[in-house]
Amino acid sequence: MNYALLSDWVRDRVEEMVAMGVPRAGAEDAMHYVEVAAINAESEARKEDQFLFLFANIGADALGDRHGVKSHAIRARRRTILKKRTEAARSGLR
Repeated sequence: MNYALLSDWVRDRVEEMVAMGVPRAGAEDAMHYVEVAAINAESEARKEDQFLFLFANIGADALGDRHGVKSHAIRARRRTILKKRTEAARSGLR
């Protein structure tokens, strides 16, 4: 994610909201929430991508050893990620 681009986008949305009559403090608060949520979503997606990459390259057993959990927990996490992504793709979110 390009954080500078996101910051510029947020700043532009604040100005648009102010032009519509929203008090600047309220617009900044609202867009701060949007900015933080976007950064969190991107970070989570990156962690999931890395998890799926490692799963494909080293397998559930080795990944479980790295995280100190059983391989079935690793496979369950993979299923959860893939299900979430499938549902998002069906709804056009990703």
